[in-house]
Amino acid sequence: MLGVVVLLALVAGLAVAWHLAKQPAADIHNGASAFFSDPPTTTQTETTAPAATHKKKPFQGEPPWPMYGYNVARTRDASAFRQIKPPFHTVWKRKTFGILEYPPSFADGILYLATDSGWTQAIDARTGEPVWTRRLGAGLANEAALSKTMMYVGSHDGHVYALSRKTGKIIWKTKVGSEVECSQLYYRGRVYSGSHSGQVRAMDAKTGHILWTFQASGEVKSGLSTADGWLYFGSRRAGGHGKDDIWRARERHGRWSVENLGPEFNTADNESEFQPAPNGRWGLLSTDQGLVRVVATAHGWHREQPFANQNGSEIGPLIAPDSHSFIFSRDAGDGASGELFLAQPPGGVGWAPGCPAR
Repeated sequence: MLGVVVLLALVAGLAVAWHLAKQPAADIHNGASAFFSDPPTTTQTETTAPAATHKKKPFQGEPPWPMYGYNVARTRDASAFRQIKPPFHTVWKRKTFGILEYPPSFADGILYLATDSGWTQAIDARTGEPVWTRRLGAGLANEAALSKTMMYVGSHDGHVYALSRKTGKIIWKTKVGSEVECSQLYYRGRVYSGSHSGQVRAMDAKTGHILWTFQASGEVKSGLSTADGWLYFGSRRAGGHGKDDIWRARERHGRWSVENLGPEFNTADNESEFQPAPNGRWGLLSTDQGLVRVVATAHGWHREQPFANQNGSEIGPLIAPDSHSFIFSRDAGDGASGELFLAQPPGGVGWAPGCPAR
């Protein structure tokens, strides 16, 4: 049951986070404004759980959600979660110290969360009870990435932290630039991170040693992703088509090459996120004009006109496993951000079976 709540939170939390990042007046992570949450006024104690005290088995058949977007390509493809179905009900709820700008990551029956007031915590997903609690100082405006033994999270103090998943002990911390807002990418023994000062860095996942640095010439706030040997990121790097563009980089023979994804993706305005369909034939691009459909052809990608556009706030698309319908978020202008909408083609191809009447 809890997997349901976590999964829904992943979709909704992602949409809200992207909406907040796009609103100039409310962008609290622009380096000039305060975090959402004031420092806790009540006393919260750091706790470290002995490694041997928590040996509960994971939920039966429950796959992990180890990082933002589910996997290194950030596809958010939840088709493996087939046991999640209504009706839903609240099993437990717990107040945290600060706001969860991103939902928790999940593995082996444990939720790993980070708050904008600087607290991070591991929580037993069955009971809601903390396994350990740790204060990292500055705000944590991203989702933790998990390896088998470690948790990686970026902080607004300019560091990336690696914590033991079992105890919460800080294993290492590495200075990567100014504020870190993007969710960390853990892939093949390395941790990839970006910062507001424009550096993209690769670190050894065991030691935190910086392996290489790339200067993106603009804030790197969105989560890095990788696919087909390329590392994808958003930046205002010089040589682009306008404001925020989508770029990719890869290493060959010890040298890094970087390229812009071109005019079919990038314009003079902002392109913030690309969500490919599972079948690889099309995708959705989040832009200042709303969601834009991009179609794969024999000659490359072709960008169509915005087709899910009401006021330019449409963001966070999540395409269904069958590559037909999709969910997205829109600010309807009523003061409540992050409302979710379902779009599907003629013929009624739905996202999932309907919920039973209550």
